[in-house]
Order: sequence, then structure tokens, then C-alpha cells
Amino acid sequence: MTKYQFQHIFSNPPEQIFAIFRKQLCDTFPSVDLSNPIGTTIQKETRGVQGYTFLLDLEISDYKENEIYEITTHASNKQSYISRYELHSLPEDKTQLVLIEENTTPGFWGNANALITKIFFKKQGDRKAERLFQGIEAELAKQGS
Repeated sequence: MTKYQFQHIFSNPPEQIFAIFRKQLCDTFPSVDLSNPIGTTIQKETRGVQGYTFLLDLEISDYKENEIYEITTHASNKQSYISRYELHSLPEDKTQLVLIEENTTPGFWGNANALITKIFFKKQGDRKAERLFQGIEAELAKQGS
């Protein structure tokens, strides 16, 4: 298992930041019932390394309005991936967003892959989190104008 945690402080209240996640959730899961979204699933295909096609099962695995948004993805190669977003209210209408990503691949080779990933791809994870935070900042700026 590989696990990363990233965090960022936004100068906006949790409700404004969570609105961005809610929109993404509704776009990704068109039939979601926002009063009870946990367990909502969709399937989609995606291309992997060397052109392999994977079937992905995406599920809303945790959700609490303005606090938690978590998606679990199960791939047809038995790999699972959890993206969890936790919003913590701070004084002065600020928000701490904590992103926790966890990747699990079963078996010996999966464990070896997790170790290699942890060593060699940490910077890639940092860049991905930074792009996410910048994207949220850009969306907040658009809403403010």
C-alpha cells in the first residue's frame, strides 16, 4: 500500500471550497442523491500504461457535507485507489484542505510496486496535489469575479 497526505490552507470558508467538490461529484456521478450519496457508483474505461484499457468502478465511499468527500476506485487489475478530501474550518473563514491518497495492489508484486512508487514517485504526487490546490484557487477566483 502507498499512502500520501497533502494539505493546503485556503482563505475561504469550507462551504465555498466544498461547492467545487459537490459540482465535480454531480458531474462524475450524474444520478447521485446528495441527501445520501455514499455507495453511489459508476463504471468507466480508461487507458493505462502501454495502451492497456482498464475498467474502473468508482464509488462514493464517504461523504459529509462541507467536511468530507471520498472516492474509492477499483480497477479491473484488482488495484484500488482512495482519494479522500477533508475540509477543516479555521478561524477567519479559512479552510485547511487535507488530501489523502491511498493505492493498494494485492500480492507480492503489488507490495514491491508500492515500495518503488513510494520512493520514486513522491515528487509526482506533490505536483499532482499542487495542481489540484491551484485548480481550486483558480475556481474560487472565478467565483469571486
